[in-house]
Amino acid sequence: MYLELATRNLRRTKIRSILAVIGIIIGVMAVASIGIFGNSMKQSVVERLEDQADIIIISPRYTEGYSGIEEEDVKLIKKVDGIEYAVAIKNERGEVEYKNRKAYLT
Repeated sequence: MYLELATRNLRRTKIRSILAVIGIIIGVMAVASIGIFGNSMKQSVVERLEDQADIIIISPRYTEGYSGIEEEDVKLIKKVDGIEYAVAIKNERGEVEYKNRKAYLT
């Protein structure tokens, strides 16, 4: 009884039924695409983190008058077993003024 009623209504409203099926297909494809996109983004982030997982940054606490890690410190770090690369990076802080506007830079 219900099956006959359902098939009769589907025959009467063919365009509505076709549009409903198309809408369902588009919805399922959209949800699947979002899931695939999310997984690929996650995989990309994981791969980038794995590539950089062996990088260690040593940064001494800033105190007045202390200039940080010196070139001789880098040479000592390079001599430690297991160290492939050691590089000194120097950060400076300063104030810039242009046309009565101030900005602080690092």
